[in-house]
Amino acid sequence: MEQVLTVIEVAQRLRVNVKTVYRMLEKGRLHGVRVGRLWRVPDEALSEYLQGGKERTQTLREYTRHEISEFLKADMISPEITRKLEQLLTQ
Repeated sequence: MEQVLTVIEVAQRLRVNVKTVYRMLEKGRLHGVRVGRLWRVPDEALSEYLQGGKERTQTLREYTRHEISEFLKADMISPEITRKLEQLLTQ
């Protein structure tokens, strides 16, 4: 069974204030589970945070202009908005 930590335990491990941990949880920077009014943080989530988190290791896929044009056609975007989007993409 995975170990879960209290906010106080997380704060002690990170050597930060408890309020900082609450802010991290509320902003989604640290994954946690709310049990009633209390937060619990899986030990694995803390380890992931300390290693830089999944968000930093994932890269966004870049689309070609042709793919974007196909998306706009499929979504039936008006020609006027399509032109504006194309202008933004060429800047």
